[in-house]
Amino acid sequence: MRRILFALVAILIFSAQASADVLGVRAAPKAGGARLVVDLGNDLPYRVFALSNPSRVVIDLPKLGWRAQGLPGSDSGVASLRHGLFREDIYRLVFDLKQSAAIHSAGMIAGLNGSGRRLVVDLAYGRAPTRAEFGNLAPGTKAKPTPPPPRRPKDRIVVLDAGHGGIDPGASGYGGVREKEVNLAVARAAKRMLEDLPGYRVVLTRETDIFLRLRERVRLGRAAGADLFISIHADSHPDHAVNGASLYTLSERASDAEAARLARSENLADLVGGGDVVGGGTEVFDILIDLAQRDAKNRSSAAADDLLFALAGTQPLLQSPKRSAGFAVLKAPDVPSVLIELGFLSNREDALRLADRDGRERIARAIVDGVIRYFDGANTARAQQQN
Repeated sequence: MRRILFALVAILIFSAQASADVLGVRAAPKAGGARLVVDLGNDLPYRVFALSNPSRVVIDLPKLGWRAQGLPGSDSGVASLRHGLFREDIYRLVFDLKQSAAIHSAGMIAGLNGSGRRLVVDLAYGRAPTRAEFGNLAPGTKAKPTPPPPRRPKDRIVVLDAGHGGIDPGASGYGGVREKEVNLAVARAAKRMLEDLPGYRVVLTRETDIFLRLRERVRLGRAAGADLFISIHADSHPDHAVNGASLYTLSERASDAEAARLARSENLADLVGGGDVVGGGTEVFDILIDLAQRDAKNRSSAAADDLLFALAGTQPLLQSPKRSAGFAVLKAPDVPSVLIELGFLSNREDALRLADRDGRERIARAIVDGVIRYFDGANTARAQQQN
């Protein structure tokens, strides 16, 4: 009897999991296009749409589990498949296509042998995508970060932006360490340390593994009334010998070719989530710094100096570690903003340091020391000006 009960419980648990899982994903050629099939454990609301430049098809589903083996190679015209959390309530599949396509039809049908459901999407190649959406998934309430406590007159508001997240894992490297996880762990540790000090309030742009567009990160920083915005990242490089941390500030021209490469890579992060490049090329790369931005630019440079001074005591620094480039996430015109590259995940020593909890704690402590140094220096400068 006990064995029977255990078996029934196991079946119920499996059924509950399967009902909210992706069980398989396939793509097959079809006359004039292709057919995409997503096997689901149960009937779920969905949304399907196509994008161009580059060509993609996006499928949104409620938050669920992933049990599929991935998309096998075929002559279907699908180059690759990426998937993961897009928001806390949305799981997104992005099919990268080898050519432009429009969605001919999309709908749910019964699964094999009547088990589960299948989402079938038919594509017509050679046609430009339309703005049409297919499906019945209502846009969910957008996840909002926990609002910061009421600001007191002397509070310093620091916004820590853990780069990447959700469907966008960022760089990966030695030992399988993933950038999005490193960034969030360091941001959380630095938040905890800063908030142990009097007079500081810290806001994280993301507190969980979710995707945020670049413009949303900037908006959250400004909405919080940030006195300092720090975007936290880790890099990767074809040359595995390259290692060390670096600091970036905003500039309409990159300080060198490597800085320009990194900025282009980071600014295209929104494409991973199935959206278009934030603000378009003009907004991202043709940065015009007017009189209202000069003070924030000078303060950003001072913050970069103080953070580099603190980081130098905990880990190697990249050669010429203070750099500048057109990072979209640093574009708030009235907030001093810096981007930290914690190191290179492609380098064994950097990756081991960033994958280790104690190593991340030391880096977070250095960031906190740099923040304190920056604000103490700003207070000294203001006092000198008043005298």
